[in-house]
Amino acid sequence: MELPSLSVIIPNYNHSYCIARALRALLEQSVQPREIVVIDDGSTDHSVAVISEFLGRGSIVRLLKNETNQGVEASISRGLTQASGDCLYWTSADDQVLPGFVERSLAVLARYPRAGLVWSDNMTYEPATGMRNANRLWLSEAPRYFSRAEMVELFRRNQVSCLSGFSSVMRRSAFLERGVFVPSLKWYSDAFAVTVIALRYGACYIPEVLTESQMSSESYMRRGTRHRRHRQQVLRHLLELSKAQECQDIYASLRDSGALGWFDFPILVEVLRNPAHRDLLTPPFLRRVLWHGLKKNVSGMSPACVKRLYHRLRDRYRRDVRGVFGTLTPDS
Repeated sequence: MELPSLSVIIPNYNHSYCIARALRALLEQSVQPREIVVIDDGSTDHSVAVISEFLGRGSIVRLLKNETNQGVEASISRGLTQASGDCLYWTSADDQVLPGFVERSLAVLARYPRAGLVWSDNMTYEPATGMRNANRLWLSEAPRYFSRAEMVELFRRNQVSCLSGFSSVMRRSAFLERGVFVPSLKWYSDAFAVTVIALRYGACYIPEVLTESQMSSESYMRRGTRHRRHRQQVLRHLLELSKAQECQDIYASLRDSGALGWFDFPILVEVLRNPAHRDLLTPPFLRRVLWHGLKKNVSGMSPACVKRLYHRLRDRYRRDVRGVFGTLTPDS
């Protein structure tokens, strides 16, 4: 079976301490990407020197340099203009793919040509505590395709909280459609993009942990969401986009699935403020707002030992209580 080609896009700003690890993990894959496009966003450390060690004759690594700092979304947008692969994957410089990520992802997309993307289980790493959390969903025993209707049900029953960009490989044709990647959504751009694609085309799932993401307090998303006024502006824009012409074909799915409830209490505030968005106040949306809002707030105050206990109980529940693999049974 011939595999589609893959373009990887990595925006980098002052990540000289970890960009080499991210690049090595990609270059050591059993199936390599067609290209790895690194966009250095005006770094003031020695990032360019580190990246330059991976360049040269025959290298699949390419380096683009922004003369001044343009921001993550602008860097990704620039990288997208250079990408030529059948599929796209972008990741942060401090994230890391695990062995088999590229081969397994491309093989599943080759097997299910109607799918818009494939995502896998992921692991998060907190540098402050040294804690790793393998976020296993246990949705199936083997890789499988979920139709658009099944994706709505997975969101509605909270069996999928949020599709993460760092563990998703997107089909380029699906990604290039209007209304998918919206740079003005800032740190929510990737989550919105993969949600739109999954609800428009359906998505494939791989029941293996194939990526690791650092969850630092100084990460782009966490720094952004600490600025409440800016965060509310971004969420207001996200709600407007969900009803725009570009997303009319999936708006009913967004509403019925309650998928936007993952943005928890801040998005509830915006929905309540604007009568035009109150049709989103469905039971699935409210359940997701309540669950994810409480979980995020309690998690932020909990010691590491409590988090580890929760992760163990959650994983046991997902593995043992959901029942037959691949069925759509309620989850908490």
